[in-house]
Amino acid sequence: YGIAVYGNAENVYVSGYSSETWGAPIRDYTGGKATFVAKVDLTPPIVGSIVLANASPTNATSVNFTVTFSEPVTGVDETDFALNLYDISGAASTGLTGSDDVYTVTVSTGNGNGFIRLDVLDDDSIVNVEGRPLGGMDPGNGDFTHGQEYIITKTAPVLIFPRHGTSLLTNRFV
Repeated sequence: YGIAVYGNAENVYVSGYSSETWGAPIRDYTGGKATFVAKVDLTPPIVGSIVLANASPTNATSVNFTVTFSEPVTGVDETDFALNLYDISGAASTGLTGSDDVYTVTVSTGNGNGFIRLDVLDDDSIVNVEGRPLGGMDPGNGDFTHGQEYIITKTAPVLIFPRHGTSLLTNRFV
């Protein structure tokens, strides 16, 4: 019977009565007539974080990133992610697992010593349970490009020993 908007457009309430049966997220109700007031959630989902799931620095052939969204989402697939590479070649996304608001992306670390960061590229295919796209309407407004980076060290550092009779600290003859 009623709808009200308070403040900005994110505070929308509806009210009425019903003799239907319903359950969560509203208090369970099973009969008779009851009035209700419900707040409509208009907040779109966002990426909360992208963090490392393994130790860094690493020389591993693959690593995992944990991607956490602000609420449960669907439509997440490997095309929603991009690798940001520095001095690394041949790295690629090799797997995706998870559901609801937490996903794990597996990445092969390729070749070279450098850095790997995982980014989310919003094409509006990731949506919450109400169908609202990541970051809101329009592709790109849910992009996430500032997650943690792996330091990849595939080649061991070269140790240089001083000649006989020199000091490591001063590199002068003793």
